[in-house]
Amino acid sequence: MTPLDSAEPAAEQLAARPKRSAALQNFLENALRDLPWRVVISDWTGHTYAAGGSEAHWCGQDLRVAIKTEAAGSDLLRLDGMRFLERFLEGDVDLQSSPDARKVLLDCVGRKRPVLVDLSAVGYIDSSGVASLVESLQTAKKSGNTLVLVAVSEGAMRVLQLARLDKVFTICDTVEDGLKQVRQ
Repeated sequence: MTPLDSAEPAAEQLAARPKRSAALQNFLENALRDLPWRVVISDWTGHTYAAGGSEAHWCGQDLRVAIKTEAAGSDLLRLDGMRFLERFLEGDVDLQSSPDARKVLLDCVGRKRPVLVDLSAVGYIDSSGVASLVESLQTAKKSGNTLVLVAVSEGAMRVLQLARLDKVFTICDTVEDGLKQVRQ
């Protein structure tokens, strides 16, 4: 844990914050401890801290997460019992970015937990990006794991439909629907 918002010792800082905020920090530190990249997290109390590793992310910036409400923090804490991973891909998933996306997806699938892949912010996905998704799905199935695509953008869905992969992947309209799917 790396507190970013004060020089107070970590234990005192956690004690001064609402219990849910402190519990969420502990949860996220554990959940992100194997991630090689630094993730900067800010919560609804205004507390900001870093978790994960120290490597630069392939996008060239720290990953940033803002948890804006206590209800959102509560939802994250409830998900701990589900032991799923969600991956969010953003921008274009093309020849330039698909090797990084492939690596992250295969790493997630290798953790033997259900994986939700949020494609809501993917504007375009080319054949190399689709190949990364297909390889991740095949790897998941071989290991008895689940991979679900959620909130697929119109552009990404069009490509999946053209390749008839919308019949191969489990696709859910929302993250919530994806969670229901992996609970079954």
